[in-house]
Amino acid sequence: MTLLEQAQALLARQVFTLNEARAFAALASQARGEEARRFDELWEAVYTLADEATLAWLAGEG
Repeated sequence: MTLLEQAQALLARQVFTLNEARAFAALASQARGEEARRFDELWEAVYTLADEATLAWLAGEG
């Protein structure tokens, strides 16, 4: 399974928590080239799905 497939599986979960956001960030940090550019596009979905605690972590406050 590619990094993008793993990330899309995280985004497809019923609940997107801080754990999923951390896992997504870890996958994104491993991506290179075209895959990294595609991760950039998926970050919008992360912010859309994130709860308050996750948004705070993403903003560096958590």
